[in-house]
Amino acid sequence: MINWFEWDKYEPEVDARVDWTVTDDPQLQEAFTAALPPWLRYGPDQPCTPIRSGS
Repeated sequence: MINWFEWDKYEPEVDARVDWTVTDDPQLQEAFTAALPPWLRYGPDQPCTPIRSGS
């Protein structure tokens, strides 16, 4: 399984913020997806939203 997360977050291992996103930049997104194998299955094209307890 390959799991790529679209996060821009602080990483304690490097003591810095790391931008892990590839879909924010159209050219980067195109190059990234072109390099993936054709059998790869993508998740739904929907933003992830947290589930709030009590809602």
